[in-house]
Amino acid sequence: CVLKDSSILKIDCLVSGGADLVVVPSEFVDSDSGTIALLREAGVTVYERQEDAVAECAPFDFVLDCCAELGVGHSVKARRGYVELTQTGEILFEANPQSVP
Repeated sequence: CVLKDSSILKIDCLVSGGADLVVVPSEFVDSDSGTIALLREAGVTVYERQEDAVAECAPFDFVLDCCAELGVGHSVKARRGYVELTQTGEILFEANPQSVP
């Protein structure tokens, strides 16, 4: 996802609710290094590369995606579902339905 100051509030809500998060910055858009540092300080697992996150943590319960970069672009597997956060990749998800149980 694109990690900017506004990402912290969204991620904090998930962490406060008990979510165990793995965050991967977007390969298409630059993320804010300060935001990444704050997330790491808060104990959120942040990987620089999608391949590393997948190798060490997959499968995921949910994939929160931006630009269909994970679910369609790299076929990151989700056990329960996918969410396209910005709608920029919505057309790709519609054209490439992802199978979840």
